[in-house]
Amino acid sequence: MNLPARLRWLWLTLAVVLLDRATKAWFETHTVEGWRHELIHNFVYFVHSRNPGLAFGILSDSASMGTRILRSVVWHLPLPCLQRCRFGNRHRRRPHPS
Repeated sequence: MNLPARLRWLWLTLAVVLLDRATKAWFETHTVEGWRHELIHNFVYFVHSRNPGLAFGILSDSASMGTRILRSVVWHLPLPCLQRCRFGNRHRRRPHPS
């Protein structure tokens, strides 16, 4: 099956977002809040902490399911737009000169 380039990038974006959410859900269910594991001495750590809002805790006081879903959609919406800017018209066919 030969998908258009834009559709392939959309599927890749969706796969990355879903993988991100799945790994976060797994991590939250298998570790306790405050859990910490050092990967590289004094440099890189895995840490289980909470940030219920967007970046830097924006909207963190709203806990309804609808607000969380809306936040997630709005937060991930720029991804396809950024891809469009990056890959834009590069894959479009140009008309054959007559």
